Order: sequence, then C-alpha cells, then structure tokens
Amino acid sequence: MQLVSVTLLTAFFWGSHKGNFGRILQPKIEYERSEFYLCTRIHGYLSAFLPSRLSEIRVFAILTVITLITNVITLITIEEKMTRISISELRRRGVSDEDIKTAKTVQDSQRRIGAPVQSLGVIVGVAEPRQRHNPNPPISLTEKALRKRGTYDQAALLLDQQALQENSPERAALARHAANTAKELATTHQLEFDFFGGGNVSIAFQYQDAVTERLFEIAPTTTKAHQAQAVLWQICRNLGWQSYECTKTAADLCEIMRIKAPNMAAALDLLEQVGAIHRVKRGRIKIITVTPEGAFRGNVNNHGKAVERFKLDVIDGGLVS
Repeated sequence: MQLVSVTLLTAFFWGSHKGNFGRILQPKIEYERSEFYLCTRIHGYLSAFLPSRLSEIRVFAILTVITLITNVITLITIEEKMTRISISELRRRGVSDEDIKTAKTVQDSQRRIGAPVQSLGVIVGVAEPRQRHNPNPPISLTEKALRKRGTYDQAALLLDQQALQENSPERAALARHAANTAKELATTHQLEFDFFGGGNVSIAFQYQDAVTERLFEIAPTTTKAHQAQAVLWQICRNLGWQSYECTKTAADLCEIMRIKAPNMAAALDLLEQVGAIHRVKRGRIKIITVTPEGAFRGNVNNHGKAVERFKLDVIDGGLVS
C-alpha cells in the first residue's frame, strides 16, 4: 500500500505540471480513489494558502506524511472490523449457537478478572487475535535486586510477571492468586520477635515525659531514678487486658528484675510519689495500678470506660493506700 501511495503522489506531482496525467491514472486504481482525491484537495489548499516560495518538494513531503497517517488509520480500521464480527455473520460462517454462548461466557470471565476482552470471532477461531501492546511488560531484575526482595517476594514477583504473559484468563487468575499468597507469606516473616503476639501496651508520651522529669527531681540519686523507671517498665508490661491493674505483685517484680525487696519498696515509693502508680490494698496484698491515661493494654474503643472505672474505683473510691 505504501508503494501505491508513493506512486500516486509521484503521478500527482507531475500531473500538476504535465496536464491531466493524474486524472488519467486515477480510474485505473479504484482502491486508492478516495486517497488520491484527498491528496488532490490538500494540494489545492496548500497551493492557495502557502507562500509561492515554498518548493514543490516540501509540498510533496507534507502529502507523504498525510498519506502515511491515512494508511495507518485505514489498516487499524480494517483490522478492527476483521476481529469484530457480528453474531449473524458468525452463524453464516457455520458457528453454532452453543459455541457463541460459550464464547460470551469466556468474555464475562475475562471482564471479571480484568483481562483484555477478546471478540467473539477470535474466541471461536474465525478471526485472528489483534496484536496488542503490553502496557505492563515483564521487569528484568538483576540477581542483586532479587536477593533484596527475599525468597517469598521473589516468588511473588515472578508469578506476577508470568501472569502478565499468560494467554488463558484462568491460568492468569491462578498465577495472581499464587502471587498474593506468596506476598502474604513474605509480610508475616519475622526475624526474632512477634510484634503482635500477646497484645501490646500503649504508653502515652506525656505520661512518660512527666514521670521521667518528676523522678529526676525527687530521687536521691540518678541511679535510683533509673531503677524506678525500669520497675515502671515492668509494671506496664504486665498490665491486665483492658485493666488498670498490674498482674504482678511487688514480690513477683523482685523475682523478675533480680532486685532485693528493700530496693523494690524504695522504687515503688518513688513511683507513687510522682503519681506514676497507685497501690490499692485488698486484704493482705497491695495491687499496683496505673492510670489508663498513661498506659493501657486492650481495645482502644474501651479506653474511655477503663479511665472511668479507674477514677471511680481508685481515685474517688478512696482505695488508694
């Protein structure tokens, strides 16, 4: 087609100077009639509006570019029409209604998984599939880049890349599902500690800063202040679930921290003086409590109820010793 277009343009170029050669050549090639007519009209407009000093070679170059664009559009249109065939045309070509119904089911599955939807003619084998540009080409990674991703991340990446190259929508969906599974395994990998295991304690920065500053103000020595902070850390660590009470007594804390009883008693007295903890006497045992406004372990939605219970039971209830 490009050769025909160039031939027509050459004939038209000389025909504009040599009489009616262009009109003589036109009836012999019926397929290119509309294109030749378009070039003739464009040449007339260019001759009317462009300066006379513009050479015929420039006009010829402009017409060549326009012709190439026209040919590309024509080829795309013809290819689109070839791949999109009506149902009546499929029946005329001998395709059964059952095959057409199956092809529609395939189209629905392609739409559900987000794959490119093929035409009925392509699915039943009447037309050739249109060659599409892959917007997500496979990524080429070096061995060093792959090692940084980890084993499961590498597997997920390779599965995602392979899913992009699958022609079957079902196989592509299975590959993506396997890739998602590998990604989940990669995110749950832990080096040493389980961050979500056992439930964590939330500690307010204002509480921590205020307690630290007060300890350094009233503690006899810096070492005593540091020891009291370590004890407070263990108290917050052992708070009950959605409770303001520590599950460990003073004796238990001595065993956990390898501290003698007199030193533990001094540290608890310092913490109580600065308002970090409150001790509640129940029978012969003193329960260590921490205000939920400073530290809380549990469902955040129940934090307000815990604060109210602490105020009623510990502060207003007069149970503080």
